[in-house]
Amino acid sequence: MMLPLIIVLVAINAATFVLFAWDKRQSRVRGQRVRESTLLWASLLGGSTGAALAMKLVRHKTRKRSFLVRYFAIVAFQVLALGALIFFSGRLPKLDVLALAHA
Repeated sequence: MMLPLIIVLVAINAATFVLFAWDKRQSRVRGQRVRESTLLWASLLGGSTGAALAMKLVRHKTRKRSFLVRYFAIVAFQVLALGALIFFSGRLPKLDVLALAHA
């Protein structure tokens, strides 16, 4: 069950990396750019790691504050959503506070 999810996430992150790298190339040659909304949607749909790698490796979208604020809001949302998913799925070990108090 996990393998298909991993494959999809790797593909989404690879595609997001390529989108960022392509946009960087297009910005240098003054070509047709990728919309910021497209880059942000790719990040939101699971490509935030690929976006982070592209921002670091090709130095793209690292100075535009308005973009960074929206990107990091997406990352924060994803972290919170993942935490909630783990927490509410019952996969975390339950902490027995009363047992700890008597130890």
